[in-house]
Amino acid sequence: MIFIIHLFISTWCFIKYDKGLNTNFNSQLQSSFKCYNSYQQTQTISFSGTFQNIPKVFLQQNLADWESGNGEFQLSITSVSLTNFMVQIVCPTTVRVHKLQLQWYAIDDERVQVINAFNIANPTQSTIYQHPNANVEKAIIFLTSLGYYGALEFVLSISSITKTTVTVSISNPSSKFANIRSIGYQIVLGTNEVFDILGIQTVTTSSYNSGNLNLQNNKWLQTPIIGLNYPNNYYLQFRWTQTTTATTISYTVNSWDTLVKHTHQKVWMSYIINTIYLPLEIQTVRISQKYDLEALNRPTIYTQLPQSDEIFNQIGTFNVIVDKQYSPVLINVIFKCSQGKKIKSQFNKCNSCPMQKIKIFNHYCHNNINQISYFPKYISTIQAHEELKITISSTKITINQITYNEVITETSILDIELLNT
Repeated sequence: MIFIIHLFISTWCFIKYDKGLNTNFNSQLQSSFKCYNSYQQTQTISFSGTFQNIPKVFLQQNLADWESGNGEFQLSITSVSLTNFMVQIVCPTTVRVHKLQLQWYAIDDERVQVINAFNIANPTQSTIYQHPNANVEKAIIFLTSLGYYGALEFVLSISSITKTTVTVSISNPSSKFANIRSIGYQIVLGTNEVFDILGIQTVTTSSYNSGNLNLQNNKWLQTPIIGLNYPNNYYLQFRWTQTTTATTISYTVNSWDTLVKHTHQKVWMSYIINTIYLPLEIQTVRISQKYDLEALNRPTIYTQLPQSDEIFNQIGTFNVIVDKQYSPVLINVIFKCSQGKKIKSQFNKCNSCPMQKIKIFNHYCHNNINQISYFPKYISTIQAHEELKITISSTKITINQITYNEVITETSILDIELLNT
């Protein structure tokens, strides 16, 4: 009993999300912070508790103050553990960075993905990145670092999201793109529920006030800078201040000197996500047994996804994404068999059932049967892309489904094996 209680308490001690403010990159608070001429410093930032898994961490700059001229600062997250993460800043030029304040966020959930693109030298105007979760539908960008040769005018944007890639574009409205020496950013992707994107705000005045927004339960308000219009002849400065009441939140952007003209995004991000992605469940299965002369020329296992016209008949492991437009999902599996063999088949029947989750069949081969074909139809609890891992050996096929929720899970939805009787 003591062990059970200890296990229960330990399980519930983990945190799932966190946020905080790092103010240490500040020459007024830390006299040793002299960020120029290749100066570098690393800060260790602790979480408020312990995560069960390594969380995704991303940064929003909400205060900056660096000198005019052709400058550069580099920023990166160098490591993340269950209890803290490390951030490094490097200032390679003679232009001094006096202050950089970071609002940081951490979340342990696989429905959120973070792509780090730190300190890219000589960037291109469009870059494609791979991502693992086919069901992410929205994304936002956090500018993390910048280097420049002259005046700047650009806006970062997400120009495309597919089931496997996300594309970041950098605008060039006044032909100043060549002045970008380096740039760094983080891409935060999420399923449809994660983000409520309110829009973008371009600020060209000396200050900006958002007005009151209604507080949203279990959501962070994020306002990352995604673009600058900076002539490079005054200090680059901005300062974010949030004000929260019992029912509202607002923020102000200003400066103690000259606020840089910029574009920022307004986004609500859920840190508690309710949508659950479950494996496919079998709706029906039709099984055909026959003697087929053409089976003699086929491989032992022949698999087809007829809706996307994909065929798998070689030994190996194959990953495929079934588009969410297909419902039910059809899978055809044809087995060649011979006298003295049997085929055992198992199909995922019920995700929520405490027992009898799997439907099992046994079929026997003899002189009049040399081919057994399976035609299952699968249904999903929600409309979603389905990521399948198909593994074929000389005598067996397994199809596992990979789902992204708080953690990544892999569940068998089909297992068919040729056995000796």
